[in-house]
Amino acid sequence: GGRGDRCGVLAANDRTIKLWSVGEERVGARLENTNREHGYDELRVPRLVGGAPQARARARATYAREHAYHVHSLSVCADGETFLSADDLRVNLWRLDVADRCCNVVDAKPPNMEDLAEVITTARFHPVEGHTLLYASSRGAVRLFDLRAAARCTRPSLVLDAAARRPPAPGGEDDAASFFAEIVASVSDARFDGDGRFVVTRDFLCCRTWDVRRAREPVHAAGVHDHLRPKLADLYEADRIFDKFEVCACRGDGAVATGGYGRCAVRDAATGLALDAELVDANGAAP
Repeated sequence: GGRGDRCGVLAANDRTIKLWSVGEERVGARLENTNREHGYDELRVPRLVGGAPQARARARATYAREHAYHVHSLSVCADGETFLSADDLRVNLWRLDVADRCCNVVDAKPPNMEDLAEVITTARFHPVEGHTLLYASSRGAVRLFDLRAAARCTRPSLVLDAAARRPPAPGGEDDAASFFAEIVASVSDARFDGDGRFVVTRDFLCCRTWDVRRAREPVHAAGVHDHLRPKLADLYEADRIFDKFEVCACRGDGAVATGGYGRCAVRDAATGLALDAELVDANGAAP
C-alpha cells in the first residue's frame, strides 16, 4: 500500500523477505520564505525549493526467515493486510505489520525426502477474494484453496491439470515431447486474471487459460514454443529446457501476455484470440 507519494514494495532475496518504502525525494533542497529570514511582522509559509528529485527506497520491515529454501513467490492479498510467500515446499501467510511470525498454510514436504514427487513452482492470491489462493507444481497441476474451509490447505477446492487430460503423443516428431513430457509440463507461472474468473498458466511449450467455473479442460491453449518440440533433446543437453517463463494478466481489459525466446504473445483471456501485440520480438519488430 502507499503512503502519500510513496508506495510499498515486497521483495525477497533468497530466503529473506523485506518490505520497502519507495518514493521520490528532493536531494539538496532548502527551505525558503521562513519567518527568520523576513522577520516576524507577517506569517510566511515555508516552501521547499531547489534540489533534484531522486528515487529512494527505505526498508520498512524485515521478516523472519521462515523458509528453508529460496523464496520464489510473493503475493499480496486483496485485503491489503496480508501476503503469502512460497518456496519449493512451503507456502506461508503473513501480516504486513507483523514481521516476526507467520502461519504455514501449505507444507508439501514428505516425511521422507526420497519420496518427493513434485515441488511448488508458484503461488498467488485471488485478486478480489482474499480467502482464495492457488499454487502450481512441477507436475503440471494448479490447485485452488479456500482459506475459509481450513487454515491448512490440504484439500483443494479445485484442481486444474492439463497433464492428466493429455492423450498419448503419436509417433513421429512428437516422440521427443512425449519423452520429456514431465519436464515441459512443469507450470512455471500461474495467475488469476483481473477479476479472478480465469486462471492463466504457463509451461515451457504452452500458455493455457482456464475458466474456474468450468474447469474440466482449458478454455484454450496457445502454443508458444511449438517450433521447439523437435529440439527438446538439444534443449535438455543445454539445460535450456528448464528455463522458466512468466505470464501477466492485465486488469480491466482481459488481456494476458507471456514471453518466449525474444518474443511476446498477447491474447484475450476469455476468447484466446490474438491481440495486436501478438508475437513481437525483443526489439519491437514483427518477426
